[in-house]
Amino acid sequence: MRTQGLISSLLAVVLVLILILIFDAPHALGCSAYTFEKLSRPILDPDLDEMSGLVLGGLEPDTLVHIRDSGNDPLLVYTKRDGTIIGRYPFGPTATDPEEITRGACPWGGACIFVFDTGDNFHIRSERHIWAVEENTLLTKTPHTQKFEFHFPGYQALDVEAAVLVDKTFYFFAKERKHARVFALDSAVWKGEKNASEAKLITDLPITMITGAASTKDGKRLLLINWQGATELSKEGQKSDPKAADSFYPYRKKIKLKDLEQQEGITYDADEKSFLYTSEKKMIFSKGNYGIMRATCVP
Repeated sequence: MRTQGLISSLLAVVLVLILILIFDAPHALGCSAYTFEKLSRPILDPDLDEMSGLVLGGLEPDTLVHIRDSGNDPLLVYTKRDGTIIGRYPFGPTATDPEEITRGACPWGGACIFVFDTGDNFHIRSERHIWAVEENTLLTKTPHTQKFEFHFPGYQALDVEAAVLVDKTFYFFAKERKHARVFALDSAVWKGEKNASEAKLITDLPITMITGAASTKDGKRLLLINWQGATELSKEGQKSDPKAADSFYPYRKKIKLKDLEQQEGITYDADEKSFLYTSEKKMIFSKGNYGIMRATCVP
């Protein structure tokens, strides 16, 4: 009888573990597979040769917003999903190397696109900038924008091409060859609070050369992209995994992409399971394999 009781207890434990695996893992990392489709036309406007950051457009349905990096005018470029340009809007008078964009609440209220002027290919910059751009004012003669300055610890000259806004915290992912340091900056920087302008090192990820990032609206899942593919990170399901509760997005899954030549922009689509990603056009030895792709979730 004691043996039977012990076996029953063990079976109950195993059943619980199986249920956790069944219900937690798919919830944490939503898709079992993806199908890939190239959305963009074969020939794109030269203004899209250096697509870097990417978000869904909010001025019209089924549109995208792109940022171009160093050497280009400081513009938000709006396109249809096939890459047809429908608008170009300045976000400021000048920019050094804007590499990423994301969405979030404006510091003054309303919906903003945040432009991260944080790139540093030659590792010479000490100060970085974030532009807050109230999207629905872009069509007016006086768009509402603000620029804020910040730096990394010790004024390090890091190349940072990927960032997200989760709740009231900005996360920055350094583009590094052996790992990726992650820095956090509290939104208190917008209010000019003392000592709020230094981003703090919070963790280190075993992902190299990150070129773009995206988050779900609730911030529970992130996408990171580099030239080799994408990685989805999740903190969903932590309630059943106490050891992971204090970890930075402990559930991680690599996603093999239908590669573009130099993929740098990424954003979740409206369903927050499928996603879109973009590539710059290589200036040398280009095979023309650049543009806008969609990875459609297969549950």
